[in-house]
Amino acid sequence: MKIILFSLGLILTGFYSNAQVISRHNDRNALKLIRKTNKKAPVTKLKGIDIVNILKEDSIDRVKGLPKRFGKSNNVNLDIDKNGIWTSDELGRVWELSIHSKGAHSLNLIFDKFKLPTGASLIIYNEDTSFILGPITHEANNKYNRYSTDLIKGDFATIQLFEPWNQKGKTKLSVSNIIHGYVNIFSGGFGQSESCNNDIACHNDWEIESQAIALVILDNGTRLCSGSLVNTGCNDFQPYFLTAFHCLDSWADGNLSLAERNDTQNWVFRYNYTSPSCNGPDGVQYVSYSGADFISAWAETDFALVELSNQPNHQEVAYAGWERDGVNPTSSVGIHHHKEML
Repeated sequence: MKIILFSLGLILTGFYSNAQVISRHNDRNALKLIRKTNKKAPVTKLKGIDIVNILKEDSIDRVKGLPKRFGKSNNVNLDIDKNGIWTSDELGRVWELSIHSKGAHSLNLIFDKFKLPTGASLIIYNEDTSFILGPITHEANNKYNRYSTDLIKGDFATIQLFEPWNQKGKTKLSVSNIIHGYVNIFSGGFGQSESCNNDIACHNDWEIESQAIALVILDNGTRLCSGSLVNTGCNDFQPYFLTAFHCLDSWADGNLSLAERNDTQNWVFRYNYTSPSCNGPDGVQYVSYSGADFISAWAETDFALVELSNQPNHQEVAYAGWERDGVNPTSSVGIHHHKEML
């Protein structure tokens, strides 16, 4: 995460919410989240991507000023009632399905049907279990009955659902899109920023402010942007998120279609995505929230405001403040994910 330009006041929340989903790198303690079953999950294999054509498209996108694209979306129809395999134990039943997209640096999923009953939990992990996402619980449910995941490292992932016996048949799950990550976002992009950008981990005096900043996965789960959680004048912690118009404008025409506005329902907001040390490696753990409502946008000032579907009450998330007293600040600092890197 990098520092550039502007100044914000911050309020740090002290609450906890299970709507957050944790991404865990090389956390051997997290292996207990994976339930052992006596059957191997079936594998859905995706077709290869045309990387030559994709890179040509990306070069055009850069000229247009579009957000960085990292993945190619594949339309699928994988339903809990038609795909995967069920096993059971004394506590409940387990559904599993594996996905393979050869050569992908990462996979992320969009569920067009998503509703978990109380007591159910969902995790997604890669082939060698070095990366585990979850658990996702009923607190991640939203009014759209949709859910988008953060990135899972590698080209192979297994979805595992646990459903307790007293909630049998109440889970609704269907995957509509699987994104093949052809850019290695997990490399962190160290040393690629301009000299005017600084690693936030090297500036302890801006640690709290950095906790308002999120990396955003958008445009049907294929692009990256950045923004900040902002508080209201009433200090009511309404989860408004300030970002840029160009993050929504996937056609780069200065207008927002209904589809572009509705895409916010599939956005993923990644918090605490910082290096554990100054100019160090990728963080080993961060949290994400799925979904938002479009609120407002204005092309001429590159302004956009959305509202998160779930209250981000993680103990290390902050809300940026603002003021309009007419007094010009004597200094300014801005924090964002420059080029969508740490």
